[in-house]
Amino acid sequence: MPFVQVADVADDMKLVDDTKQKISKLAQPMSVFADKGSVLVTLQGSIGRVAITQYGAFVDRTVLIFDRYNQDIDKTFWAYIIKEKFIDEARKAPGGTIKTITKEALSDFDLMLPCFDEQKKLGAFLVSIDNLITLHQRKPLFFRYIFKTWEQRKWSDTVDISTEMVDPTSGEYDDMPHIAPGNIESFTGRVLDNVKSVKEEQLISGKFRFRPGDVVYGKINPQLGKYFYASVDGLTSADAYVFNGKNGITQTFLFSLLQTQDFFKYSVSVSKRSGMPKINRDELNAYSFLAPGEKEQEQIGNFLLDLDNLITLHRRVPMKR
Repeated sequence: MPFVQVADVADDMKLVDDTKQKISKLAQPMSVFADKGSVLVTLQGSIGRVAITQYGAFVDRTVLIFDRYNQDIDKTFWAYIIKEKFIDEARKAPGGTIKTITKEALSDFDLMLPCFDEQKKLGAFLVSIDNLITLHQRKPLFFRYIFKTWEQRKWSDTVDISTEMVDPTSGEYDDMPHIAPGNIESFTGRVLDNVKSVKEEQLISGKFRFRPGDVVYGKINPQLGKYFYASVDGLTSADAYVFNGKNGITQTFLFSLLQTQDFFKYSVSVSKRSGMPKINRDELNAYSFLAPGEKEQEQIGNFLLDLDNLITLHRRVPMKR
């Protein structure tokens, strides 16, 4: 019989097809069995991995089974909300990693649950999002083939870095939002709900102006991945850049470029050269990347932007008891 350990819980919320270990009939009475369709979560090692079992299996003591619920629960929704809760707890933990978790600590987690019918709808919706993301993640395999038709481009030839700094005390920008890196969620491009107007912030020092369609990128601590695709007029911090593509580079593709592993690794590597991690204009202008034609750029950029918007829409669905 399969014996599930932490390493057998995959990142796609499933168990591996074949567990590394098997359990003998002699040892089975000393273990716990999880039926097909059970929700599991790992408590040690890679803490917080969640799976919905696609087959029955015995489980190790480092894996918790959710087998009884105090109210009607859709297991698909439950798996996603538990996974999201562990991600949220990791964000608050020192170093962004949960070192250990106990069943007792897990029981103290606060969770907001909608009614059962809403859970089913949201669970199905989240599965559809994951399927979209899986398609997106498989694109690099396709790109290996089509990269042959892509051209090497240099940042300095294809991206304008705005120098339009304005005076926020003039009164002209009072009603505009001030969106700084602290108002942006890392690695998602999502603007948080803590944005205030220029007047409310009582800003004094110069700020960069951005307009709908501009790409805004936080230059301090690039390892945090702070960027967004502007949909409104506003001001941003002097600790950010405002980008616009040129010479055949579209805005949506430029935004998707910031989200690539290649750009992330480059920005982090060059930022370590100073005491305060920061990527400057010269370092950006030295960056090179591969790009397809404009039509294909639009298809790629719009797909990723639509996906980001869909995920943001999901996250704004109210969770009521």
